[in-house]
Amino acid sequence: MSFQPFVSAPFGARIDQAELLIVFATHNGAGWIERTLEGYARQRPAPPWALVVIDNGSTDETAEVLTRYQGVLPLLVLNEERPGKNVALNRALTLLGDTNCNFVFTDDDAVPEPDFVERWSDTLSRQCDHSLFGGTIIPYFDGLDHRIPNRYEAFHAEIYARNIRPEGAIEPRWIFGPNMAVSGAVIRAGHRFNEEIGPSSADPSYPMGSETEFCVRVAQEAGVSAWFAALPRVLHIVRDSQATEQFVLQRAFRHGRGFAQIAKPGTTSRWVKLKSDLRLALLRMVALTGSARAKWNKAWLEGYRSGVRRDRSA
Repeated sequence: MSFQPFVSAPFGARIDQAELLIVFATHNGAGWIERTLEGYARQRPAPPWALVVIDNGSTDETAEVLTRYQGVLPLLVLNEERPGKNVALNRALTLLGDTNCNFVFTDDDAVPEPDFVERWSDTLSRQCDHSLFGGTIIPYFDGLDHRIPNRYEAFHAEIYARNIRPEGAIEPRWIFGPNMAVSGAVIRAGHRFNEEIGPSSADPSYPMGSETEFCVRVAQEAGVSAWFAALPRVLHIVRDSQATEQFVLQRAFRHGRGFAQIAKPGTTSRWVKLKSDLRLALLRMVALTGSARAKWNKAWLEGYRSGVRRDRSA
């Protein structure tokens, strides 16, 4: 596949010369995406790379913000009007999936540290025996009221994609969307994201866990292994609306709903059954306490049951 060159200062990069493609989708992200793009503008020198952003039907000023950065970053902007983050990501992979490069997937509210691209390039060149990669994700509260987030700190991985762990081999389920990488060989083999799961403007209660589903499924189907890279780091912006109990419990519902999708017949593994059993046991133990854990597990179980009903009706 041939690509038209796009020149940007100071990089002068071309998609077909990039060793690393950084990809994310955005929907109405004008309120925070500029901070993310600024993070990429501050990157230290690294092997050739490019940033691919898919505008997923935004109706705010996202398009204008992206246009301003096309002269600053090695940036390719694509458009996908059909709702769904995974629909948008697959749109990009349809166009770019046969390029001879590796892929980093992230989010429009994940601000990279200045050595982010350099660290991913180094990791992917050294860890050739692995094909799926997770990176460090640190929630960034930026002066918000911490009372509600602190109450649910045990669930920050599910709520804010917090992912801090030592360098080394991991299970694919410990890879989260705001900071993950995939070997180009996996993408060229035709593996794609499941468009029935993940963020979508058409479904406020969408099932969560699309990147987890992708990584677990690819590991099983392709027989590949996963690695956690501690040094490529992003700050995951937490907005005012995401520091409320309503948001937290909605995440619990979505997580349960997504878990039902991952655990449906044909994809169930031992960890899925164990986690489901654990959720039910926790719910029984704390159901009468009114604690944050009880509220979380109640909302999670409601989401799980909703997901099971959805699969049955389908």
